[in-house]
Amino acid sequence: MEITILGTSSAIPIPGRNLSGTVLKYENEHILFDCGEGTQFSIRKLQLHPSKIKTICITHLHGDHAFGLPGLISGINYSNKSDYLTIIGPQGIKELLDVSQKHQQFFADFPIEIRELEFMESPGVVYESAYYSISAVSLNHRIPAFGYRFDEHTRSGKLDVDLAEKLGVQKGPLFRELKEGRSVLSESGKLISPSDVLAEPKPSKSFCYITDTRYCSRSIALAKGCDLMMHEATYLHELKAKADETGHSTALEAAMIAKEAGVKKLVLFHYSARYPNLNPLYREAISVFPATQMGNDLETLRIE
Repeated sequence: MEITILGTSSAIPIPGRNLSGTVLKYENEHILFDCGEGTQFSIRKLQLHPSKIKTICITHLHGDHAFGLPGLISGINYSNKSDYLTIIGPQGIKELLDVSQKHQQFFADFPIEIRELEFMESPGVVYESAYYSISAVSLNHRIPAFGYRFDEHTRSGKLDVDLAEKLGVQKGPLFRELKEGRSVLSESGKLISPSDVLAEPKPSKSFCYITDTRYCSRSIALAKGCDLMMHEATYLHELKAKADETGHSTALEAAMIAKEAGVKKLVLFHYSARYPNLNPLYREAISVFPATQMGNDLETLRIE
């Protein structure tokens, strides 16, 4: 599973820092979190195929997180996409896209499903496939905003084919039954359980994306035990009053969230343009949570 950061700047882009957008690559699917202006350019620069984007999760409707969406949809249309694109976000996102399409700011010859979220006090699943789920929770910003979490479903361990055949299980549909956790009958009529022929289940992976929020206990609930959390670090803690006023977090608060949630790794992003040098933000965060790294534009992170 790979996480590719498309932009790390807050409010306005600056040289070397684009606006918010992050792609999670899982198997043959891409899931996009936020879509600021310039997202489409970054996607093409990284040679990520737009047609593979299955789901777009928008945290809130401020321009630096959503204004790239009509252009991206138009770009996806040129990639000959035919399957569904699901767009998840706060109430108002459907109206934003309806108006854009009405005035021909984009065309989409593929089906689009829009899921608008209402206030969520506790994390809840907002999208689910056969292989993973996406949860969301309300954050504490100036307008309705949501954090998102990706959880891979528990995957069964590798099937020992030789052992299964020795136990009299015929190759084919019965192998699939075992992989899916169901017992089968061998040729001799003996009941073979999955634990007889499967290795230990592979540990599932998780990713959390939290931005544009004041320090918030709901963020902790969403990120609990996560493998990798991306969290905004717009300001140093000396500007906490400004962070509170504008609905943002400091680097110190991001580290506190990571520590209290027990995440394995924290990646900071969404930096104010007032910080051309990010070292002070990094030093502030690692004083609380050592397993911190600074996110950089066009950087790819792996969750093993």
